[in-house]
Amino acid sequence: ETPIASYATRARRYGYVMVAGVSGTTANTLQLALLLGADESELVFLRLAMVAWLVLSRDHSVWEVLLAAETFMPPGLRIGEGEDEPALCILGRLLPPSLSWQGHTLHSAEAWRAILNALESTEAWRRLGQNRRGYFNCLASAAKPSSCCVPDRAGALAAKPELDVEIL
Repeated sequence: ETPIASYATRARRYGYVMVAGVSGTTANTLQLALLLGADESELVFLRLAMVAWLVLSRDHSVWEVLLAAETFMPPGLRIGEGEDEPALCILGRLLPPSLSWQGHTLHSAEAWRAILNALESTEAWRRLGQNRRGYFNCLASAAKPSSCCVPDRAGALAAKPELDVEIL
């Protein structure tokens, strides 16, 4: 039996950023939402909101929020399903191909295109390596996220992203 790597060990191995540890705020919020009757789609939207809030406020990294939300997510959106994924690749598990709530549908490719439009004019985007920019472009093309994350022979995607604000 293989032992499960600790939070810090896995973070160092795959280039995940550690800010404050696994997000208790996220776990508590999702648990409360579940107790109040939230369905699967609402939990996924809520996790996305937690990422936006806690990462932009620099309270947590994306990985710390996703890890806290792990037990509340449906199969295919759990980060533990890709044990050896480089840090950048977990972003593909943030959204399903489409997500509907109260008559509105969010398509992940559209969301990634909007993110790309916001990032492309930034200095951080220009400094981001070609393979990493290609990963975001792949997500925006509506490709299956797992097909977007294929490290090259030099392990280009496995390295820590070179962003001004380390988010993962």
